[in-house]
Amino acid sequence: MEKKIVPKYEYLGIGFPITLKDVEFVQIRGNWHPKINVQKVAGEAFHRFLKKAPKSPLTGNEIKFIRVYLNMSKQALGKRLNVAHTTVLRWERAGDKLPKTRKNYSRALQKLETLAPSTI
Repeated sequence: MEKKIVPKYEYLGIGFPITLKDVEFVQIRGNWHPKINVQKVAGEAFHRFLKKAPKSPLTGNEIKFIRVYLNMSKQALGKRLNVAHTTVLRWERAGDKLPKTRKNYSRALQKLETLAPSTI
């Protein structure tokens, strides 16, 4: 099996682009495919978003990623953040933009780190 390393690769598999460095590619039936541990990438993205939250607001897609990564409903996340599930829905609908909110939810988001699945 032929292999190569790509120094910079934009991965789109978790809902938004993430730039990965030194990604190994393998050739299968004449086509090159990245060898990516998606669970590891998702876990690292989750922790980066939680670290980012106190410094700058998260986009709607980032909030949705956190909710889906934790396997939570909008109602469950809303309860954890002390907001209505409709607020979570509105945040997520902002997509790549920053949701309009008066509530500072960054501290509550950081507490979600304890709910992260283990990365064994």
